[in-house]
Amino acid sequence: MKSGEPVEIDLKSTGCIGEKNNHIRYLEHVQLFVTIEYSKRGDLHLNLTSPSGTNTMLLSERAGDFSSEGFNNWPFMSVHTWGENPSGIWQIRINDRVNYL
Repeated sequence: MKSGEPVEIDLKSTGCIGEKNNHIRYLEHVQLFVTIEYSKRGDLHLNLTSPSGTNTMLLSERAGDFSSEGFNNWPFMSVHTWGENPSGIWQIRINDRVNYL
């Protein structure tokens, strides 16, 4: 991955449609567990876009984070999509923002 060239991942969610007692119609929160190996995790910026188009920044770049440990099953959570229907395509966007610091 290079600065200014994001990695985009699309995930399809059904909201458990068809499961009588488990169908999710409205969100309270979303939680995303991320594993990323990277040379300087402080340069990474992570956004999540819901099927409704709500864009949520889950991780901003951090000038003082020089760790090369990356993220190992790291949980990110947001209530930014409260009340939205979870069904559809969710987009995860990871970007190296070293030049923005």
